[in-house]
Amino acid sequence: MTDDHGSGGLSDDRVELMEYQPAWERRFERERALLLAIQLPGMLDIEHIGSTAVRGMKAKPIIDIALRVKGPESEPVVERLLVEAGYRALGEYGLPGRRFFRKGIPTRIHLHVVRVGHRLWDEWLALRDRLREDPVARDAYEVCKVRLSRLHPGDRDAYTCGKSPVIQAILKGPPYEF
Repeated sequence: MTDDHGSGGLSDDRVELMEYQPAWERRFERERALLLAIQLPGMLDIEHIGSTAVRGMKAKPIIDIALRVKGPESEPVVERLLVEAGYRALGEYGLPGRRFFRKGIPTRIHLHVVRVGHRLWDEWLALRDRLREDPVARDAYEVCKVRLSRLHPGDRDAYTCGKSPVIQAILKGPPYEF
């Protein structure tokens, strides 16, 4: 049973997938409105990414949000304002050029901040869009996620790393080599 936020009381370290929840889109829209209200300097775009942005896909009940900013001069102010808004700043967290934030206990939001022109922005949107449009890619990715969640239920890093080959194959496009 999930709460109003669809988290089901999961801890930050558990890898537990849930059936798609329509509430995930509403949670993104509420968080997007909050981010817009903060009026972050240099903010250009806010996008819902990751599996919760793909209708019908099983996912961890954590909303991934990508935020694109103009440049480095705004980053310290952006970080301060996000922390004041309840986010926990975690630095690059393994992805050079990205600023990573979590919100909620347990975590309900992952916020990924990159500068305009960073390759991650294009990759995140390309993956999301391919999963939305291509049932072969979506099914292969979901099968991979389910398998990895069973293999690594308490190791989010192993789960995340294990998805990389399938993600790269999806980003290359069909014909897929999974």
